[in-house]
Amino acid sequence: MQTPPAIRVTRQGRPPEAVVIVLEGVLDGSSAAMVDAACRDAAGSAAGSTLDLAGLRGTDGVGLATLARLKRDGWHLRSASLYLRMLLEETEP
Repeated sequence: MQTPPAIRVTRQGRPPEAVVIVLEGVLDGSSAAMVDAACRDAAGSAAGSTLDLAGLRGTDGVGLATLARLKRDGWHLRSASLYLRMLLEETEP
């Protein structure tokens, strides 16, 4: 029996308009590819595409690295918890 993903990824909006991708649950090594795929699918969006992290309940090192890379790639990270913002700041050069 397969375990369901620990994260729900919902896309709001369609390219070429700005897209918001809402993450709910836990972003970890088993769900990072799903988030990457959603962001790649929205690659044709206008500048200012956003990841809404209000529903993100946890992450591991792989998830944190994924968020840091997406931020470097130009994604706006919205509604991150204070703790997550602090972790992301530590990943910046």
